[in-house]
Amino acid sequence: MNIRIIALILLGILVIAGLLFVFQREAITRLFTRSTNLPVQQTDQDRSPSATIRGTTYTLEVARTQEELLRGLSGRESLEENRGMLFIFEQPDIYTFWMKDMRFPLDIIFIRQDVIVSIFTDITHPQSPNEQPQRVTSVAPADRVLELRAGEVKKHNIQNGDRITFNNL
Repeated sequence: MNIRIIALILLGILVIAGLLFVFQREAITRLFTRSTNLPVQQTDQDRSPSATIRGTTYTLEVARTQEELLRGLSGRESLEENRGMLFIFEQPDIYTFWMKDMRFPLDIIFIRQDVIVSIFTDITHPQSPNEQPQRVTSVAPADRVLELRAGEVKKHNIQNGDRITFNNL
């Protein structure tokens, strides 16, 4: 009789252990499934301001304050590929940009309400201290100006009237 009781106890323990294993496995599966359905964590690059023109996306630095608007890219040695600087103005107007203290050439794009209204390509920096910086003025009122590395406009056939999509501004 003792052997039957021991066998029943062992059988009960095995059943309980089996049930615990199954339930634990289902709980782990539910937990894993729930965690994989979480939104994808955004990287810093995903949250960076950007502009897309004709299928090419540029990560942007944004100049909003008076100091940032005045400094722009001056004093830098270069601008990385697929990068740009966006100047945001409160009111659309005719703006003039110049290449004071610039060390590399730029393409400058004037924008109004996400549409390109004026483009200047390969604007060069002064070659000597006595040379006056080159100036460019929009031919139509603009509320934003985008500076890119020289050659981007030509490379991607960017034209007046093209739309620009901005993200994370």
